[in-house]
Amino acid sequence: MTIFRENYEKKKAQRLLALENKRQAILKMLPDIACSLKKINVSLILVHGSILRPGSFHARCDLDMILFGAQIQKWYPLCKIVDDYLSPFDINPDVRLSQDLSTSFINNVIKLGMPFIYF
Repeated sequence: MTIFRENYEKKKAQRLLALENKRQAILKMLPDIACSLKKINVSLILVHGSILRPGSFHARCDLDMILFGAQIQKWYPLCKIVDDYLSPFDINPDVRLSQDLSTSFINNVIKLGMPFIYF
């Protein structure tokens, strides 16, 4: 292997490790986000997408969330809460309310997603 190829592979490995560390830090923050959202009557949060799959998370990923129990008029404050938590990571939230999505989509997310359940 040439020195150029070795440097490329080393930098690639460093980038992948940095992305994985970022992904793990975001996942560790999810319980705090959930506690804040519970204060606005969110009863269930389903997280889905590339954040859950090691190796799929990349620099332009967002955080996909489906919120249950929230009122439509509270959507902006909910997004603001999530965005405030995510701002140090330079990642955007994709917050959807359950009533805006089809049952089949939600069922697929439940099968593949990572629920945070609050009663």
